[in-house]
Amino acid sequence: MTAQEHAYTWRIKLQNATTRRVVMDTDDLVQLMGDCEGQPDKLVEARAQKAALLHMRAMLVETPALNKDFKAKTGIGWLDKLLTMTRLKELKAAKVVMAGRSGGLRYDITELAASWYGRKMLDGMGHNKRRRSLDRDEYAAVEAECKRIGLTLPKTVEPTVTERFFSQETAP
Repeated sequence: MTAQEHAYTWRIKLQNATTRRVVMDTDDLVQLMGDCEGQPDKLVEARAQKAALLHMRAMLVETPALNKDFKAKTGIGWLDKLLTMTRLKELKAAKVVMAGRSGGLRYDITELAASWYGRKMLDGMGHNKRRRSLDRDEYAAVEAECKRIGLTLPKTVEPTVTERFFSQETAP
């Protein structure tokens, strides 16, 4: 097989691992592989796989949200590990905003629901996709689930309407 054929094979493997789109162009992969002329077939295959790995890692570092375009299990070991790493980083970066409302304290989980594992966790707890706010008891259940996997979600506090009003009044 030629370098072009190996690159095409890996492009198809990665395309089949996604749910929505083509991951890369064959010519880009061939360019990443470098000069493969006169090299054994196994070495050319290894270079194609390494080029695919480098391309995917660069894509996921640049745009971590692309991990949502892939299936839960792709069948490619290194890609599954790379996606898991990216998805965990995304989950750890999700912030929960505590906000006082007229009905009491609410927790805005928009960022948590937007992450891959956060969405899976919320689906498992029975929260639908449109839900973006939880009360204290519901959030306690989410925290317990996160604690079970050894994760502490960062929280921020949104000032109340009264606090915003008085902080604007005292500003110069």
